[in-house]
Formats: sequence, structure tokens, C-alpha cells
Amino acid sequence: MSAKERDTLFMYAWSDLAPEQIAQALKVPVGTVWSRLHRIRRKLAPPGSDSARLTWIAREMDHGIVRDGA
Repeated sequence: MSAKERDTLFMYAWSDLAPEQIAQALKVPVGTVWSRLHRIRRKLAPPGSDSARLTWIAREMDHGIVRDGA
């Protein structure tokens, strides 16, 4: 995992920041944050699993965040 992905994960998982807040803190577009989170989910998924089902990191639904096209 790259340092940028690790920073994004820490802010998301441990600091409980929304993707919009992470984007602001890292001075990147929010789409970049979503892309990093997607890559992280895929990297951390058990072999052969569907990474979209990793609810332990996919907290968007818990926060009521809805993405266009998601």
C-alpha cells in the first residue's frame, strides 16, 4: 500500500473523517479519495472475495453518503 493510500485509510478508518473532509485535508479532489478507498478495499480483500462486500471499511452507507453512479 502506498503512503498516500495509507494516509487516506488512516483518516477514513481511525479519524472517522468523511471522504470530503479527507480530500480537503490532503488537498486532493474528492474523487481521488474515493479511488484510493476503492483500491484499498481491493488490496485488503481476501483472495477470491468480492471487495464490494467489505462492510468493515465501506462505511459510506452508515454515514448516509450517497455517491452518484455508485
